[in-house]
Amino acid sequence: MRRSLTQWLTAKGSGRRSESGMTPGESRQSNQLRRLLLIPIPIFHSARRLLPDPLQIDLRTLTGPSCCCFKTLPNWLYRRALHGMSHHNQRGIVDIRRRLPGNWATTTTMNDIPVGLIESLRTAQHVAVLTGAGVSAESGVPTFRDAQTGLWAKYRPEDLATPEAFQRNPRRVWEWYAWRREIVSSVRPNPGHYALAEMEQHVPRLTLITQNIDELHQQAGSTAVIELHGSLHRTKCSREKIVIDDWVDTGEAPPRCPRCDGLLRPDVVWFGEPLPHAALQSAAEASYLCDVFFSIGTSGLVEPAASLALEALRHGAVVVEVNPQATPLTSLATYALQGPSGQVLPELVRMTWPE
Repeated sequence: MRRSLTQWLTAKGSGRRSESGMTPGESRQSNQLRRLLLIPIPIFHSARRLLPDPLQIDLRTLTGPSCCCFKTLPNWLYRRALHGMSHHNQRGIVDIRRRLPGNWATTTTMNDIPVGLIESLRTAQHVAVLTGAGVSAESGVPTFRDAQTGLWAKYRPEDLATPEAFQRNPRRVWEWYAWRREIVSSVRPNPGHYALAEMEQHVPRLTLITQNIDELHQQAGSTAVIELHGSLHRTKCSREKIVIDDWVDTGEAPPRCPRCDGLLRPDVVWFGEPLPHAALQSAAEASYLCDVFFSIGTSGLVEPAASLALEALRHGAVVVEVNPQATPLTSLATYALQGPSGQVLPELVRMTWPE
């Protein structure tokens, strides 16, 4: 008789223990769990101590990606676990998601805002939001890759946004950022920016984490903004690493620091540089303390920001993705709202808090 998946995973083995310390039955269950999570054998055994005991797994306890038996996994393994929970396998691995209650991983269009999401927002005490380049692109800000036009088309972004590039040719790097600053100064926040600022007025606490360097969120009225990649509108000393507000314009590019005579540079994070520790720590805290987490206009590929949504999932938050295209997060999110943020977010705010 064919056993249920619960019986399959919880059946107890017997017999002598192998060198790994497992009985043959336990070893079989371990392999079954590994297959369920689609984790390669070497990786699985090296991380087995981080996994729940296969003998203790009962699918009746699974209520979504934040279930207790997955909370202890590291992010890289957690991602693989969720991937295994959402895909079939030619060898007959069961799609666990079909056994779970509720609207987990619901994908909707901008005209179909889920009632469950509206209720979650109305009762949320803390909302965290992560925004990426797609939000600014709706205002006309070129993405990092699209910024290579005109005189700058012959350069790769990596050749202009590294400490090494600045050391080789500081004038070229300074002028490229001055050109980008001029472009950004001509754009304005879009309805998505304003919707997030309005959302901040309706919830007890909203933390806005952005990968963008244009300060459009602040222009729209958002106050609790964490800038992971710095700001194009700030300048700092390349030697002392402190923000400089005023300096003597001698026509030199880049200008000199009035404190130490070092070269000034944009206060942005370049390739090869770590994210600001305080900003990253605050973002991580918001991700695991929030009730609702939004990922908006971001590809979900750039780390460590991409792990923030997984951290929110791990701690039981409702995770919402707003993006015109599917990303690696789409199948994992509680709700995936497909469409431009400038259209989806105003509609979401209007339906959640009608006047």
